[in-house]
Amino acid sequence: MHYYELSPEEQKTFNQIDTDFDAFIKKINSTYIGNNILIINVDTIKKAYQIAKYWHRDTKRKSGELYLYHPLEVCKKMFIDGFVDANILAAALLHDTVEDTGYTLELLEKDFNAEVRIYVEMVTKLDSSPNKTDGLTKSQAQFLTDEHFIELGQQYPLALYIKFADRYHNLKTSAFKKLSCILNAVIMTA
Repeated sequence: MHYYELSPEEQKTFNQIDTDFDAFIKKINSTYIGNNILIINVDTIKKAYQIAKYWHRDTKRKSGELYLYHPLEVCKKMFIDGFVDANILAAALLHDTVEDTGYTLELLEKDFNAEVRIYVEMVTKLDSSPNKTDGLTKSQAQFLTDEHFIELGQQYPLALYIKFADRYHNLKTSAFKKLSCILNAVIMTA
């Protein structure tokens, strides 16, 4: 396994989100089902968080916030919705790493296992780069991606839920951004 560590300067950027992640882990560790405490391999989730943080360390969302907030929110949504398997939660944290960074499926499988790899692979969209879709146009690649997600839902419904949680968070933050712009415009004209 490769160890992914940020420089002390890079790490300072993530102090607030690390606090949010730590609170999430505490919530996992204090969750009961009936009279029994829920037991999840939080080490797998912590490892996925560290790897996602490393690979997304230089990335921000269009809103300007650190990109890492997005996969963490996707993971939290899945947990809140009842997903308690460490592999699926790890895949939620890693869902954009292969698509958006230099992290490979092969490396992901070495760092975790075949199950996490399958979940991430299933939610990774195809693009029109020659090495992924043999030079198809963007619209052709999008069609294949849509077909891929239909197949995904049939073969790997848990992976499909990662994609749902991803889209849910994207829509939620997009709607907030648009509302914020509208409110700012109203305030400026008042």
